[in-house]
Amino acid sequence: MRHRQFLVVLFIVLGTAGAAERPAFGQPRTVDVQAIWGYNYGLDDSPPQALVGGVAVTVAVAPHFRVGGEVLKANLYGPYSDYKQRAVLVRAVVKHELLPGRRVNPYWVVGVGLMQHRGLLQSPFPIEGRYPFEWEVQSVLNVTGGIGVRLFVTERLFVAPEVRIGLAPLYHTTTAVGFAF
Repeated sequence: MRHRQFLVVLFIVLGTAGAAERPAFGQPRTVDVQAIWGYNYGLDDSPPQALVGGVAVTVAVAPHFRVGGEVLKANLYGPYSDYKQRAVLVRAVVKHELLPGRRVNPYWVVGVGLMQHRGLLQSPFPIEGRYPFEWEVQSVLNVTGGIGVRLFVTERLFVAPEVRIGLAPLYHTTTAVGFAF
């Protein structure tokens, strides 16, 4: 059900952006679609590291501003082979571009959303009728802010490294490969 809702929102955003005028050469593009991967630190108490991957879509709403959303999945890892934890981060983002329309475009970004954290815990005292392992699910507010740069490889294809700090995760660094429509 959630996948359908995400696809409906994605199609609405892309359809609305497609109705906008086509930009001339050198002007910023209307819609960016990105594939993201990277590293998070501070999602959980011990151990806090996580590898992340996901997608993002942003739309230009003003000459220097882009708004959109991102969905990331984080796989936490640690020193124990039985450590099984996952997190899904869903955020709305606002980006302020400093040099829109240029090949090298630095920006600052703010993101707010939710993180659903799932961990497989072993019960220290198994109770009759309960499994020794149980999934614990927590939903927490997720706020991040930071800086990044879009480096255009071609007129439409770009790479965007980013560094953010915030609440859950404390430290977030990613690299995205994107396409500007």
